[in-house]
Amino acid sequence: MKSPAIPARSLTAAIGIALLSVAGMASSSASLAHGGTELSVRDTATMDGPLVMFGSANDSSHAARFTKGVPARRVLRADALQDKDMSRLQAPATLAMAVVAASELDRLGDARARLSQLFDAGVPVFVCMDSGDRSAVTRFFGMAPSGSDVIFVREKNGDIDILGGADDESHWTPQWSPASSAALSRFQSSALVAIASNPSRAGGAGSASVPILRMHEGVFETGTDEITGKLDIDVIRSADRSGDDKEVHVYVRPTYAPSKAGIDDNKDNKGFWAAYMPIEYNVSHEVTTDGPRAAMVAHMPASDSRTEFNYQERTERKFTIGGTSGDSLSADGLPDALLAAKMPFNLSVGYEHSTSEEMSFQFKDYSLAASEVDGGQRMLWLAQLDSKLTHKLVEKEYADRVKLTEKYMTPMMRRAGMETFSAWKLPGEYEGIATVRINVRYALDVKKWWWHGPDWNRDHSTQSKSVGRIYELDLSHPYLTREITVLLRSEEGLGACVTQRRGVVELSACDPSDRAQMWGLDSEGRYVNRGNGQCLQADFGEKVLMTAKCSLANNQRWEWRADRIHSRYDGTLHRLYVQNGQLRFFVGEGKYENLPTNPHSPALRPWAGYPAKPLTGELVPAPYGTVPGHVPAEWSTMYGPTGVEQRWSPVVLRAGL
Repeated sequence: MKSPAIPARSLTAAIGIALLSVAGMASSSASLAHGGTELSVRDTATMDGPLVMFGSANDSSHAARFTKGVPARRVLRADALQDKDMSRLQAPATLAMAVVAASELDRLGDARARLSQLFDAGVPVFVCMDSGDRSAVTRFFGMAPSGSDVIFVREKNGDIDILGGADDESHWTPQWSPASSAALSRFQSSALVAIASNPSRAGGAGSASVPILRMHEGVFETGTDEITGKLDIDVIRSADRSGDDKEVHVYVRPTYAPSKAGIDDNKDNKGFWAAYMPIEYNVSHEVTTDGPRAAMVAHMPASDSRTEFNYQERTERKFTIGGTSGDSLSADGLPDALLAAKMPFNLSVGYEHSTSEEMSFQFKDYSLAASEVDGGQRMLWLAQLDSKLTHKLVEKEYADRVKLTEKYMTPMMRRAGMETFSAWKLPGEYEGIATVRINVRYALDVKKWWWHGPDWNRDHSTQSKSVGRIYELDLSHPYLTREITVLLRSEEGLGACVTQRRGVVELSACDPSDRAQMWGLDSEGRYVNRGNGQCLQADFGEKVLMTAKCSLANNQRWEWRADRIHSRYDGTLHRLYVQNGQLRFFVGEGKYENLPTNPHSPALRPWAGYPAKPLTGELVPAPYGTVPGHVPAEWSTMYGPTGVEQRWSPVVLRAGL
């Protein structure tokens, strides 16, 4: 299991005092308005990380709180950024951070695409949880933890790191400083090191097209040093002809350090003695939805009644991913997500993906019980102290005094940890919210003695401390679709994307977070929009593109020919193209050539030098292990180059791409 190796607890420790410190900053206040954006970005790239503020200037309480004391030149308004500024901000050396309020995420307008672009590039996003409604956060990032303000960081492999505050913290009032920039940089670097050093969680060669969503909370915040922990959650979509499921994998590694463990031997001379023996450590996982019931299908570790053992286990889970990985068409025989995205979804083919879990820990003086509770809706692990040791802190008890000792205390009585894993299955078509609840608890056997006047008193009780965390997962996330979800990006100009707005299809600036731009090529060759669930349709009467209820009509069927998207209606002459900045599909007589297709697959280039005109004898690309053909002489005079206005790129929305 992978968790970033950060030094202490979550936000207040991973960034910690650095974020709360304003020492050394030159200005006592900052204005959200600024001029010379280009200069600000260039300067801050070599100084302290800039803050990029998103949202309405009229709703900037979170911004003012966050930027108090930050020099104005380091505070950038997102709506004033130019494309060249965005390029600079995405460079890791810039140490930038984006800041937005949760209540503003659905109201960002065009700036939403910029926030998504920065997040996908690895720029940390600080979200001020100014609203109890976490739905906008869950939709944008794919998940949201309970608690207060949170920082999201996307890793290069597509995983999401979370640094979140505790449930009982309203706003932890961070402020930006040179030290906080450096702390975030260290966090990102340690996360990458942790991935590289843990192959069991890094994914295989073909994992880039696997429908998987992963999040990590390096050390989850509980508001106490007595209970901390590390958490990973994976969601994997597995589909073949026998079934379609989503599996939620929960990994929790709690650490317990009861502050009172041991004895109080009248150390303050106040006539008070106490013995605190940790008799139980436990952790539980629960996955629920508002719809179908999640079924637990696997867990680790299993019960062990011994009170001293070394636990080591490695297990592997295999999944069948429906559709092609692109390896059957690629020139090197390796998975190719771009080629896979150009092929209609096909359940009759598929490939395997496996995940592995490894655990290793030691128990001494405690046994381990693993059980399903609450009718199978919750998985509980319970580490219980050997009953013979419960009273070992009391060496001798007399009528008017007590003799206490810690000579029998072992390390696990002061600090304990274990690793836990559970897997839960849900129907693949379920696209609602899944809620993961984690509860971590320890219990102490408590004995107390004290003098009250002339009376010697005694008390025996059990005290416990319990903390919980809740995570909401969006199971409609584009990473989890059965068909590969893509943006259809034009090769012309700045590269706009095919977008549906209230059923009308047009071009707009690409935004990977906008579901109106997300399309999936289904088994019938139809492009289904993820925003409204309708199919891309060519209206030959009005010569416009629209979305409509899906049918089997040919004017809803599409085919990739190299990097062109052709309609299957009326001989495949018609295709998507851009004319004067507008999206078109109807091709009049003589406008475009009807190029030959590659004999192995229409998705492959028809000749090696495409989109340039063909040359006599040049190779015709072929899949790995297949002998390529050659361009016949007549093609060099029959066909010319292909213009950028009719060429498209599928922008694959999968983890790691």
